[in-house]
Amino acid sequence: MRYEKKKILRLFNSLSFFYLFFDFFFSLSSVGKRCQGGEYAEEMSAR
Repeated sequence: MRYEKKKILRLFNSLSFFYLFFDFFFSLSSVGKRCQGGEYAEEMSAR
């Protein structure tokens, strides 16, 4: 029981870390779009 709890907690921590990372990345990309207009968005969709 104790081990399962620890495993779930570790999984939750990794998920929250990934969520924070993607949130940070998304905010960066949205800032890039705002600076360069539509060029940046087109470049990303072209790939």
